[in-house]
Amino acid sequence: MVNTIVALSILIGSFAIIIIVGVPLAFSLLFSSILVVIMDPRLGAVIIPLRMYSGINNFVLLAVPLFMYCASLMNGIGVNKDIVNLSDVLVGRIKGGLGHINVVASMLFAGVSGSSTADTARIGSILIPPMVRQKYSKGFSAAVTAASSTIGNIIPPSASLLR
Repeated sequence: MVNTIVALSILIGSFAIIIIVGVPLAFSLLFSSILVVIMDPRLGAVIIPLRMYSGINNFVLLAVPLFMYCASLMNGIGVNKDIVNLSDVLVGRIKGGLGHINVVASMLFAGVSGSSTADTARIGSILIPPMVRQKYSKGFSAAVTAASSTIGNIIPPSASLLR
């Protein structure tokens, strides 16, 4: 029987060694976890699938693909362009207007879709190319989009507020 502290140190140590060797992160997590499971007999073959299933057995997670589908429908209909045009009317005249448009459009889109991931995908695909054409760097454009899309988690209806 392996002590909890020993198991934790084996997990962290093996993870660090595997990462240093150059194995991708997902496989490093997998291999180091398997090593600890093999060494600790308390972690039986039954408990691992149960824990894995309980991690994804959440009714709220069903909303995320539906929010993504909603964002895709909105993109097909053209609502996304209307949200961007409304944002342009509201804050487009300010210096650095495309960055402000990005933030306001993310807020409006988050209120409709409810998902930060959908917000990042749709607003990013609409606004990053014009921002690059307006001499914003690609990194700055992506950073503004990523930062502004996090507002989607606190504007209802969001997947985080459904819990």
